[in-house]
Amino acid sequence: MIRTKFLITIFFCVIFFSAFSQKVTDVAFNIQNKIVVITYKIEGVKFNQTLNTKIYVSIDGGNTFEDIIKTVSGDIGDKVHSGMNKVYWDVFKDMDGLVGNIVFDVKVEVVSEKIKKRIFLTYSGSLDAPIGFTVGILGKTGYYFSTKFNSFSAENPYTYSDDGLWFDESENWAYFFKDTEEIKRLSLTVGVTQQLGRNVFFYAGGGYGLKKLFWEIDLYSYYYDDIVSNEYVLNPEYSYSGFESEIGLIIRMKKILITAGYTNVAFKYSNLTFGLGFNF
Repeated sequence: MIRTKFLITIFFCVIFFSAFSQKVTDVAFNIQNKIVVITYKIEGVKFNQTLNTKIYVSIDGGNTFEDIIKTVSGDIGDKVHSGMNKVYWDVFKDMDGLVGNIVFDVKVEVVSEKIKKRIFLTYSGSLDAPIGFTVGILGKTGYYFSTKFNSFSAENPYTYSDDGLWFDESENWAYFFKDTEEIKRLSLTVGVTQQLGRNVFFYAGGGYGLKKLFWEIDLYSYYYDDIVSNEYVLNPEYSYSGFESEIGLIIRMKKILITAGYTNVAFKYSNLTFGLGFNF
């Protein structure tokens, strides 16, 4: 008889909440096999915050509340997370029945964890500068130093201009362009990191960058009637140096870090960057 009356007399339900600076939305309840199922959604929880939920009930429309909800399971206590949560209350194990204008008050306590700073080291590179590393500090706000370069070097290269290549008349040489081109690349940057989520970081920095484009040529000697050497010619039109800027993301998977970003030299030459490393 009590259970039948319970199902009939719960005709109106208003649910209040208090959640400090967080937001509780989409609060609802239903009855499944005489179990009260309370659902609610928590928004605005930061990555370094944990939640603790307790639910109170009123049978007089919210004028007074009682701490009688004990036999519960689901997302309550310290098991609460951001997003949708569901609580199962076996009401007849805590009281004889529930009659009246029922109101639930969902209280959420927020506990902020201190964000630890961690040293990190990654291999860093790009398609044109595959050698390099980045070292720094990860935390709510951190910093880093990064360098990237390649191993290409050209000794005493010629320089190309609109007039072509200049030779001393006594050298009696000609030149022929080949299909090969090479890039000399150097990047030295410093910057800051900012934590966006529990395992996601943003980084941005700047410094000095250099990119030089070289064409390969064969030098032909009229005197020997043969190719005498292979040389490189600097193309100044597509060579840049000056301020280098970069931005990107760092993804943390426990101790492993994966980075991806974008870099630009002198606001004229851009490339994608990547990295793999660890934090400790």
